[in-house]
Amino acid sequence: MTKKILLACGLLIGSLIMWFGIGWYINDVISSRKLEGFKDDLVKVAWSPDGKILATAAKTERSIRLWSPDGKLIDTITDPDWYVVYDFVWSPDSKLIAAAPDYRGLAIVNIENKTTIKLISHTASVRTLAWSPNGKTLATASSDYKDNTVRLWSKDGNLLATLEGHIDTVTGLAWSPDGKILASGSSNIRDGTVKLWTGTGELITTLNVDQSNDAGSLSWSPDSKILAMAASESSVGLWSRENNLLDTIRVPEIVASFAWSPDGTKLVGGSSGGTMRLWDRQGKLLVQDKRQKYDVSQVAWSPDGQMFASASWDSTIQIWDSNGSFIKALEGHKENIETISWSPDSTKLASGSRDRTVRIWKIK
Repeated sequence: MTKKILLACGLLIGSLIMWFGIGWYINDVISSRKLEGFKDDLVKVAWSPDGKILATAAKTERSIRLWSPDGKLIDTITDPDWYVVYDFVWSPDSKLIAAAPDYRGLAIVNIENKTTIKLISHTASVRTLAWSPNGKTLATASSDYKDNTVRLWSKDGNLLATLEGHIDTVTGLAWSPDGKILASGSSNIRDGTVKLWTGTGELITTLNVDQSNDAGSLSWSPDSKILAMAASESSVGLWSRENNLLDTIRVPEIVASFAWSPDGTKLVGGSSGGTMRLWDRQGKLLVQDKRQKYDVSQVAWSPDGQMFASASWDSTIQIWDSNGSFIKALEGHKENIETISWSPDSTKLASGSRDRTVRIWKIK
């Protein structure tokens, strides 16, 4: 009888630990490091895929800084020809950073040997970059309505293809996780479409989305079967790769950011006004929470799928479990938070703000 009671107690305690485990370690979250000294607002923070380096960029600093996971400055990538770093992306093998640092320019930086390939890639500033999942191809798009192309480059800087067909600025790029399809979204002023291309640049189909805003927010499900996009100022469209509209999710505000869970069963979105919404794969609303005071700038799932974060212009980051239950608010920034990035092992979250600081939050 005593053994049965002990066994039952053990099972109960084990279940409670499994159920409340996330809450326990989240409640111990600390800001492990504040990175200072930036001269302008942060535009992007991004962990390398191997988790060894955090890269940061501020608007007019003309550089990308590289930090260790504990917040020590490792190196600064810069060039006298750089003007503003609009965007940068890590290659999947963590060896290269592609950056859009100046007017018409594209830079591919080798982190190991410190060499940089500089290219004149478009007729105006490059604002959107995306590496293919295998790291062999870099897609770029310009911010100029006169240059409506998408261009594909090898990692050595050779132009592989110029993709023509959009009639306005290309505002978004997204590779399917299987690497077979590149989606490109365009401004609604004269275009407002999303095009699907093969990995070598051949047009597959055009999604004629009824849009009242730019088709710049694009996100593939992890199995590469569904493309989510900002279909209008008040909806998110779910499309199959065969050009079938699966569902339209109606929301009363602009959805500024959304992201699929790593297992592909849920989609989280952050909206103007501070609302977080969690939907299932079919577009059914599971959770809606307006906990943040101002616009949500970015949402991001932890790579292990146990939680997601929503960053806001109210200077806070909210942490939620995978079912959309609120866990904890991370407070410390003094201005709008513009960018967040999870470390690959899900133990740290980096954030960049208009207060000109980066914080590395220890989550586990």
